[in-house]
Amino acid sequence: MSGRLRVGFVAALATLAATLLAGCGGGDGERSQVAAKTEHAQTERSHGGHSHDEEGATLYHLYLLPVGGGRPRAVPDPREEPYLTLDPAWSPDGRRLAVTEVDCHACPPEIRVIDLDDPSGRRTVVGHGSRPSFSADGRSIVFISPSGDLTVVDMSGGSRQVLVPAHRGGLDQPAFSPNGRNLAYIRQDTTGQWRLFAAAADGRDPRALVRGGGSVVDPTWARDGARIAFARQGADGKWQVYLMSPTGRRPRRITQPPGSSSAPSLTPDGRTIVYVRQQGSTFELMRRRLVGGSAERLDIGRLSDPVQPAVSPDGKLVAFSARALGD
Repeated sequence: MSGRLRVGFVAALATLAATLLAGCGGGDGERSQVAAKTEHAQTERSHGGHSHDEEGATLYHLYLLPVGGGRPRAVPDPREEPYLTLDPAWSPDGRRLAVTEVDCHACPPEIRVIDLDDPSGRRTVVGHGSRPSFSADGRSIVFISPSGDLTVVDMSGGSRQVLVPAHRGGLDQPAFSPNGRNLAYIRQDTTGQWRLFAAAADGRDPRALVRGGGSVVDPTWARDGARIAFARQGADGKWQVYLMSPTGRRPRRITQPPGSSSAPSLTPDGRTIVYVRQQGSTFELMRRRLVGGSAERLDIGRLSDPVQPAVSPDGKLVAFSARALGD
């Protein structure tokens, strides 16, 4: 669906569609996994045994899975009726997860921090917004505000600062570099394509890292800060995962057809990448060694449609959102 750049889980929630998730259209081929799955969830109604609410919206919950393989386990959720949990981002110490959560059909998205040491899954509310990412010291969170600004909030005092003002085409997917000196994010240009930018940690001196070609989404840093992984749309409309230096030089394609691949996350040693592969309407969580390895599917049991994997700082777990069959 060309030109469909932002889609939400529920059609009636215009605010949610504008602030919760971003995905890129631009062609008749397969799209980024976020764009396609959120559009599918938006129109789906209760059938096929998927978890859903009274309005017919698919429910996405948060899970943890060993990177090396094993059984996924749900992250505890104290809400009586969990609705949507998305955008998992690890704190540097691996003891917290920042997420975007929505509590009901008409509720606005909120940034919350989950204490993984608390058996109840206690949440701390940061405020309205989406796409959280921790700073290198774990004291701040950068996110996209409801007004579209790229904003940082101090977790101790609650003070906020706009790092990059809202752009008429949209800003999304901010991510601090591991050393805390730089910030990556995507910005929509006048042609409707998403472009990858990097700036100083305070938002100054922005520069485009990838010019021309199809949209670029899902930027994530390697632990050593020497590489950025991202997904790029090809002329065939499909998405593939790339690695390149933070200067924008030497992009290297990691995944290959058939299908689309997106939402990459690197292990701390930089040797393995976890991502989502889409073939038709099927979405799978994949793992691949960067040198001499082939793609392997991670078994997620009775879960379906995984999105937004994030490898933990110790490299042992991957957090991701998915829907459960038979709930």
